[in-house]
Amino acid sequence: MTTHNTSRAIADSQDSSDHPLTYPSTPLTERIVAAVADAAECSRYELAPLYEVVDPDAVDRLFAPTYEGNIRSDGQIQFVYAGYEVVAYSTGDVTVSPLGAASG
Repeated sequence: MTTHNTSRAIADSQDSSDHPLTYPSTPLTERIVAAVADAAECSRYELAPLYEVVDPDAVDRLFAPTYEGNIRSDGQIQFVYAGYEVVAYSTGDVTVSPLGAASG
């Protein structure tokens, strides 16, 4: 199975103090679209809008710090987008696998 994880490249281009568990400065939805575009080898603008699959505002808030400022350090969301299985983790990591890829 081919899996792409482009979150590290995105994180590496940010300030070194931007640890994933401190809610990355790049919104999770932007990381998702970048990961899928990378896997599909296309521009993010060639993809269907993410809002056709999930509510982008809800996804970005899902792992945001609580009102008290506590970090939500556990969890993931999984969905299909543009022919890929997307798993986004509370750490800010995003994995993308082509649909129908043999697991093993």
